Amino acid sequence: MNNKPVDKSQFRKISGCVTQKDTLFPLLTVEETIMFSAKLRLNLPRGQIFFRVKSLIQELGLSHVARSRVGDERVRGVSGGERRRISIGVEVIHDPKVLILDEPTSGRDSTSALQMIDMLKVMSDSRGEL
Repeated sequence: MNNKPVDKSQFRKISGCVTQKDTLFPLLTVEETIMFSAKLRLNLPRGQIFFRVKSLIQELGLSHVARSRVGDERVRGVSGGERRRISIGVEVIHDPKVLILDEPTSGRDSTSALQMIDMLKVMSDSRGEL
């Protein structure tokens, strides 16, 4: 990466991967889902983790559903577009240098696909590394 060799364990630490099929816990809320990922990936005090999760939820445009269950085919929850943004949040909570997205706009209408790309562009510009 950047003309330097990177081994697998290093790459896992500096990257995130969002698959086409969302792999989320349907009974957790949006906030709990991102908090779970943050606690696993970040070695920060509880207050900083909480602030980071809240900020990311706002950046992803998920504040209005933060306390809603994620849901799945059997459990009613957030919309498909919101689930995709949650999946992105789970993978960017640790500020990866590389973010791999497998068809992030798949199954979305042109308006929501453009909104997704715009959101990713803003996130990339604000972080300078995605």
